[in-house]
Amino acid sequence: MVINFVNEKKWVSDIEIINFKYPDRYSELHYVGGGSFGSVMFGIDSVKNEKVAIKKVAVPEKKHIKNILREIIIMRYARNLHVAQQILVYMDLNDGLPNSIYIVMENCGKSLRHYISEKSQNN
Repeated sequence: MVINFVNEKKWVSDIEIINFKYPDRYSELHYVGGGSFGSVMFGIDSVKNEKVAIKKVAVPEKKHIKNILREIIIMRYARNLHVAQQILVYMDLNDGLPNSIYIVMENCGKSLRHYISEKSQNN
């Protein structure tokens, strides 16, 4: 299943089209934010009836694949209150190589940027 979301960048006058591919079990996806790493959507896992975050990581060049996958593996085993837990990792392949890597993780409700902004405003 493919869904297109339109994200109007505040700092640029053009519009970016974000193509998100995701398994059927996820629904009610809405765009949360993005940056140089990729994009993030919030949605619902209809099988577990839980809120999830899906991060789409763009793979700019083949030479970066190994480092991206290594970081995903390390983060999968990081058990800490301050680290969102991974649920699923899947890839959009092109000629057998990842074009994009998707990381489904628990939805913490807010982005790290939002928490940092709240903290700085309260100090």
